[in-house]
Amino acid sequence: SFSDQVTGRGFQNVFQDVSKASTLGRAQFDGTLALARAAGETIERAAILYEDTAYGTSQAQGLRDAAQAAGIAVPLDEGYPLGITDATPLVAKLRASGAQVVFPVSYLNDSLLIIRSMRQQGLDLPAIGGAGYVIPDFQRGLGPFAEGVLSIAPANYDQAPEYTERFRKRFGYFMVHEALEHAVLMDNLARAMEAAKSAAPAAIRDALRATSFTEGWSLAMGAAGVKYDDTGLNTRAVPVMVQWRGTELVTVWPEALAKAPAA
Repeated sequence: SFSDQVTGRGFQNVFQDVSKASTLGRAQFDGTLALARAAGETIERAAILYEDTAYGTSQAQGLRDAAQAAGIAVPLDEGYPLGITDATPLVAKLRASGAQVVFPVSYLNDSLLIIRSMRQQGLDLPAIGGAGYVIPDFQRGLGPFAEGVLSIAPANYDQAPEYTERFRKRFGYFMVHEALEHAVLMDNLARAMEAAKSAAPAAIRDALRATSFTEGWSLAMGAAGVKYDDTGLNTRAVPVMVQWRGTELVTVWPEALAKAPAA
């Protein structure tokens, strides 16, 4: 779960390995600007589309904050209910907005509708997604329409292939970020129990907070591993920008973690 509310309500026994949605939104925007600058492009107008759940609204706020900080106009900032059946009205508004890029924050079914509607209507501006854009069914559902689509992700399998390739061998496709993050959580939980020498909840909680996880699955979250703060949030989480290349997702930003340049 990405919602800012997960570790923002003062609970003592909740831990979050991934970045908050607002952090993901800021990284989604800032990473796009960085890639545009590297390509010699200037972005002046951006559109934000988001499903109106706790996740979507939190990430959209991060996008807004980043756009304001960068002085970039947002001519379209549109929320929509989860589970739409027709993206045509959204795409019509997007076309009319004059935006140069669009940041759609959507779960899988909505992401398929939005990108398919855009491409079928000849709207080929860059789409930089969040959530449903980083799972194999996105590429399977869109085929060539998925090629080159960018997305922000809380983690990507190509950061620690020595661990994540086990998943591919078993299931036949790359390790999706949810599976990766659950593996990190379970590994950290086991290590905390070993450090605490106890299965008591309070002892495990204290060990999770006190430990700097720099071995094992935690490395899949980035080279720095995992360290939780007093709210339970992983302070070392680094969002990554990924891009579809055929049936694979490749990390293209930040530069320190990129496995290939953005295309």
